[in-house]
Amino acid sequence: IVMERGDMSLDQALQTLGGQSGLLGLSGLSGDVRDLEQAADEGHAQARLALDVYVTSVRHYLGAYLVELGGVDVIAFAGGIGENGARIRAAVCEGLNELGIVLDPEANRAAQGEAAIHAPESRAAIWVTPTNEESIVARQTYQLLQQA
Repeated sequence: IVMERGDMSLDQALQTLGGQSGLLGLSGLSGDVRDLEQAADEGHAQARLALDVYVTSVRHYLGAYLVELGGVDVIAFAGGIGENGARIRAAVCEGLNELGIVLDPEANRAAQGEAAIHAPESRAAIWVTPTNEESIVARQTYQLLQQA
C-alpha cells in the first residue's frame, strides 16, 4: 500500500517505514522519547500524541500477555526507554493496581541500573533491568563459532 499510494520503490518504502514512521512520523519532530517528552512539556500536541500512542501500544501488549498468561509475576523494563524512561514506566503502569501491578513512584523516579520499582503491595514485581546488546551479540557469536 505504501509503495502504491506513495508511488515509491521498495527501497523508498522500506526507508519510509523504517526511518520516518513510528514516533518520528507521529510527532513530526523526533523518534527519541527524551526529545518528545521535552516538546510535550512545552505544549507540542503532536509530541504528546506520539508519546500517548507509544504508551497505549505498550499497554496493549502488556494486557495481551496478562490475558494469555493468566497474570504476571514480573514486569521488566529494559532497553533505552525502559531503563531511562521513568515517566514512560509510570504511564505504562498507571491504573493497573486492580491487576496487582503497583508501581512505587519514588523508587521509579530514583531507579538507576538494576532496580526494583514496585510498591510493597504489588503482587507483581516490577524491575528496571539494564541490557547490554553488544554483550549479547558477542556471546551468541562466540557460541556459534564454538559449534563450527
